[in-house]
Amino acid sequence: MNTKPSPNFAYLAYHDARLVALATQAEEHFAADPIITLFKLRQFGEFLAQRAAAKVGLFVSDEGQQQLIDRLWDRNVIGATQRSLFHDLRRVGNAAVHDGVGDHREALHQLRMARELAVWFQRSFGNSKKFEPAPSFLRQSLRRASRGFTRSSSACAKTSRSERRNSTLRGAPSRRLRSAPRQRLRRS
Repeated sequence: MNTKPSPNFAYLAYHDARLVALATQAEEHFAADPIITLFKLRQFGEFLAQRAAAKVGLFVSDEGQQQLIDRLWDRNVIGATQRSLFHDLRRVGNAAVHDGVGDHREALHQLRMARELAVWFQRSFGNSKKFEPAPSFLRQSLRRASRGFTRSSSACAKTSRSERRNSTLRGAPSRRLRSAPRQRLRRS
């Protein structure tokens, strides 16, 4: 894996290098395994919420993530948007970890939401309330990471197509055979 911090989250090193590491790992795993990306983003959300609580003197070590998010909301540390983003990262991450549920579309969405939370955190607790992050490199970073994944997927698809071609009859009879089940389904 790449050890270079993601430019999408590198500014969080000012607060804690673990935030950058978790977000970078989430990006690195995107192409090969979106479920790991969602798991890493869940960890990122947990740690980010704990850091926010610590910054305002509300951190309690034995508190669950849901309770922590709700307490941050009750004390006006986070707004409705941040509350929703934290809870979504938690829910989707839990589904990924416990049920193995998650796909690339969801992983990309959650990466974007994690970046939104990171920017909020930097503006709220960093050295500049007017912090403007560099343009997101998510698309470019993930496109580069998924090139290898795409190549291996297309090789599998080509193999599958050629296997299907070789296993079916060629010519007019095969067309009739392929369409016969559809006709039966339409009649019933």
